[in-house]
Amino acid sequence: MVEKIYDKVGSVQEINGIAADLRRIGLIEEIKILAEKNNIPTDDVKDYLKGKRYFLVDGGNAKTYETVRSKLLDEMGILNDPQFGDVVGQYLLQNCEDSGFSGRVLLNHKTLQRCIEYLMNKAQEMVTDEEGKRPQKNCVAVGEDMVYQWASEYYELDDAEEVSKAVQEAEKKFLERNAPKSLTGKAGKKSSSAKRIGKKKTASYELASQMEDSIKAVAEKKVLKEDKGQIEGQVSLF
Repeated sequence: MVEKIYDKVGSVQEINGIAADLRRIGLIEEIKILAEKNNIPTDDVKDYLKGKRYFLVDGGNAKTYETVRSKLLDEMGILNDPQFGDVVGQYLLQNCEDSGFSGRVLLNHKTLQRCIEYLMNKAQEMVTDEEGKRPQKNCVAVGEDMVYQWASEYYELDDAEEVSKAVQEAEKKFLERNAPKSLTGKAGKKSSSAKRIGKKKTASYELASQMEDSIKAVAEKKVLKEDKGQIEGQVSLF
């Protein structure tokens, strides 16, 4: 039964939903089987099982929520990161009394996982040079107030279009990884060979037809000379 369910997975949303259900009830090996059957990169699977990824495949939120509290508590439980994820989540819960902020947290493309990724990127910017190519420091201390400010910035950020493009790209790669193996190369060779054979056959038929016509013409030709065994001209066969 489980094998059949995995075989039916045909979209990013569906695979994320199945993975979330399996993780919630602790079926880790089944998640690995699911990932293997759908060609999910090993590193992504490891990060997902460690709670570093909210989605097995980054293809959008697999669930919708009626309240901010239910959404954040669910996300905190999935990430299982009491030292950081839960701290940020609790801050967000405290600020959700503001209806405007609450509405932004409930947006489908906004997730606690992406919020944490945003925080990590902001911290990374503090330790790299202006071009962001090499680290200027080995580490940096970020104050609590700064982290909360960045978290608020993330939910206020209008990134729906950017996330949509990233999701589409992830879905495209997912479908490409799971597309049936193409036989275009072999088929193309066979097709070319068939065309060459067809051309040869056509040429042979045309030559044979020309030969037959020539022979008939010679055979039917009336010879007026006394030596009827002599045929004027020759029929050359190439």
